[in-house]
Amino acid sequence: MAFGRVVRLFVGNFALGNMDTKDAKRIDGLDIEFSVTRSIEFWDNAATITLYNPSPDTLRYVMRTGASVILQAGHEDETVGNIFVGQIARVETHREGPDIVTAMTCKSARGAYYQLVKLSCDVRFRKGATFRECLQYMADYAGVALRAGADLDALDGALSRNFQASGSFPGVFENFVRTVLKPEAKLGAFYDNNEILILGENKHVEIEHIALYYDTGLLSASEIRDEGDNDINGGGDAYHMMAGIPELEKKYRLDEHAPKVQEVDRKRRVRFRAILSPKFCPNARVELDSTTGDSYDSVLAVQGLFSIDSVEFNGGTTGSDFTVECEAVEVTE
Repeated sequence: MAFGRVVRLFVGNFALGNMDTKDAKRIDGLDIEFSVTRSIEFWDNAATITLYNPSPDTLRYVMRTGASVILQAGHEDETVGNIFVGQIARVETHREGPDIVTAMTCKSARGAYYQLVKLSCDVRFRKGATFRECLQYMADYAGVALRAGADLDALDGALSRNFQASGSFPGVFENFVRTVLKPEAKLGAFYDNNEILILGENKHVEIEHIALYYDTGLLSASEIRDEGDNDINGGGDAYHMMAGIPELEKKYRLDEHAPKVQEVDRKRRVRFRAILSPKFCPNARVELDSTTGDSYDSVLAVQGLFSIDSVEFNGGTTGSDFTVECEAVEVTE
């Protein structure tokens, strides 16, 4: 059961994937609203964060010093984690009646169309931080999913010393794996532009699934029906599309005896809404089940294993909305 919403906002002049920096300032004691979009198309990653009635000192800090932002959200009895890491692109302050409203427009740390090799970072992890926390911070900073299986208990071990590195993300990540993860946790890891994979001693990749149904935070789910994605009724079959139009038949020399497209390639996509949790992120796997046990399940329920393509977080410190809405595509294993 989720209760006690938590929203934490850190602003600073830093290029880090964590808060272990003297340059980060936590903005608290304010009403905060946010709208965050993240997707596998990482140039879409953006956030709008609104502060209500910040003090003059906070306002000056945000407008003059603030360059980077880390937004965390979740619930007291569950996970609180990063839902956005990026840079502040614009700050605008205005009056709404008696209130002073400051809106921050933020973009992903990776920037538009950036591959990971173009992403620079500077990370500092203190002795005692767990391997999982370190890897999660790097994944959040890069905007990728962390595939670290729940059964990999070694990830809960702690760093025996401080770790600091700067440079390109691939260089920093490989440094951490070579000097910390392999010798201390006996684990391997590799990455691509969408995910970080952790390898156990048997070289097996554990992929965690989010079990989502109405008892665990699901609010609604429905299939996305887009017939444009289907090869059906001759779609993609030139003869079927142009037969009967003499000038086109002659121009394209259509052969009415050519094999027709027979296969129906239907991509099953879903859209679902749930109580906000940082565990929802692009490329995360969700075991979705919207059955309720009534007679409508046969026509309305959505069931299956899906991979998230896009995530939209909406909420704030107050108000009724504290939710996440995702679009996902079915996967097979």
